[in-house]
Amino acid sequence: MIRKHQGFTLIELLIVVAIISIMTGAIVLSILPDDSPHEKEARRLTLILEQTSLEAVSQFKQIGVVFTEGGYSFAALNEETQTWSSYTSPRNKAFNKREFPEDVTIEVEVDGISKTIMGDSDIEELEIISDEELEKVDTGTEDEEEEVIPQIYFLSSGEASKFSIYLMLEEEERYYIIEGEITGAITFRGSDDE
Repeated sequence: MIRKHQGFTLIELLIVVAIISIMTGAIVLSILPDDSPHEKEARRLTLILEQTSLEAVSQFKQIGVVFTEGGYSFAALNEETQTWSSYTSPRNKAFNKREFPEDVTIEVEVDGISKTIMGDSDIEELEIISDEELEKVDTGTEDEEEEVIPQIYFLSSGEASKFSIYLMLEEEERYYIIEGEITGAITFRGSDDE
């Protein structure tokens, strides 16, 4: 006796639901306004910092973020010499040196000490590396006394520096905050989220 099928299998239903979900997401993304370039940069920095945390754990390296007057780059600790050197990953372009947009004020706070990288501020406590000093690290011509020390650390154990990065637009009252916890958790929020 042959039985007729009267309905859809669970797999067929799941495939249809997945297709509808993908189409709905594409439609919603095309209808919503694009993020500002500054928000995209803040979100990119958040993702890169999360990726840095994962890279430190997966590669068993201590990786630091070096903020310069115009952007940021990465450094890795040489365990034998206990010195920092420029870090890039051949399999990941996220660790290339990056520049911030010019019309943004960047403020970095690490363990309660703040410094404005770009823009106006009276805060002078956290040392920001000049591009010339960074070039010495990149070429390996840095004197021992002038070794560049990253402002934010990501350890191979998964721990990180506690930090806050504020990206503020000079012409608008909008700002974005990227916060990192000692546990390695990184969060992003904007002025619209409060």
